[in-house]
Amino acid sequence: TMWYSSELTLQDNGTFKLIEDDGTSNDYLQGIYASTTIELKNSSDKFILIIDPIQGNYKGMSMSRNWILNIHCVKNLKQIKMNRQKLKFNFDKTKKIVLVKTPRQSVHQLLNFEVIY
Repeated sequence: TMWYSSELTLQDNGTFKLIEDDGTSNDYLQGIYASTTIELKNSSDKFILIIDPIQGNYKGMSMSRNWILNIHCVKNLKQIKMNRQKLKFNFDKTKKIVLVKTPRQSVHQLLNFEVIY
C-alpha cells in the first residue's frame, strides 16, 4: 500500500515537486526517479490544490496510491472535493487541522482538490 502524507499551510500560492525513487540504489543519479508537481492556488473563499500526474518511473514504483492531506487552517471548512466528488474530512478545532484521506488513485491521474471555506 502506498500512502503519501502532505502538510499544507494555507498562505500564498505556490508550487513544489515531490521527488521519489526506489530508496535503496543510486539510480536517481542516472535520472531514474519520478516527480509529481503539486500546486496551491489560494483565494479568500477557497483554495485549489492540484496534484499533477507523475512523471518518470523507477524500479518497484507503485501505480496507485492514497493521499493524506493535513491542512492547517484558521477558517472552518465547509466542503472538500476531489475531481468534483465530495470527500469526507475531519476537523480538529483545537489544532485547526483538517485531515483528508483519499481513495486509492492512479499515479497517472490529475487530482484537483477544491477546498471551500
